[in-house]
Amino acid sequence: MIGKAEITTESIVDTYLKKKPHLVWIMNKDVFIEVWKLRNSEGKYLYSPDLIYNNKPGTLLGVDIILSKDAGYRLAIQKDDGSIAEL
Repeated sequence: MIGKAEITTESIVDTYLKKKPHLVWIMNKDVFIEVWKLRNSEGKYLYSPDLIYNNKPGTLLGVDIILSKDAGYRLAIQKDDGSIAEL
């Protein structure tokens, strides 16, 4: 589980590299706000807003984000079988 104090560029990239084939980011609005602010070493944001479909929150490192008020203050991934795993 990635808690509030652990949402860093490094923790996001580590998770991305380890879980990418099975990754969908699931987070609540508060986590989303923190993630939006993260930048890489070149100063570029990890988050990309979805400028085409306004009903989608966008992507984090090119992976879709699902907003869920039930997510609590954490990130989770969705596995191939549809189950959710906390990070």
